[in-house]
Amino acid sequence: MSINTTFEHDIHTFIVRMPENITLETLNFWGRKFLQSLTKNEKSALLLDTNKHQFESIECLKLLREILSNEKIKNNISKFAFVQPRHYREPNIINEKERYFNNFEDAYCWLQNNQLDKGTN
Repeated sequence: MSINTTFEHDIHTFIVRMPENITLETLNFWGRKFLQSLTKNEKSALLLDTNKHQFESIECLKLLREILSNEKIKNNISKFAFVQPRHYREPNIINEKERYFNNFEDAYCWLQNNQLDKGTN
C-alpha cells in the first residue's frame, strides 16, 4: 500500500493520507518523492493524516520526524495540520503554525480558514 499525496490548490496545501498500516519502506519511498516535489521558496501547508496511526515500528516514527524536520520542509511548509488519535499526541501543540486534529474534516477547515484569513504567504 502506498501513501497518497495530492495538492489542493484552493488552500495551497499538500494532503498526505497514510495507509492503514505504515511500513518503513513505504514511508522512506514517500519521503524521498515528497521532498523532491517541493519547489524552492513556494510556501504551502501540509495536512498529514496518519489514519489509525499504525506504524510498523518506532523506526517509522523516527523517519517521519526526520522527514518533517528536513530543511526543504522548513523552507517550503508554513503550516502543519496533523490528524492522529488523541492518545498519540505529545505534546499537544496548538499554535498558528501547527495543530493536531481528531479528524480530517476539522484539519481541512482549519487550513481553509487560515488561508482565507491570512493568505498563502
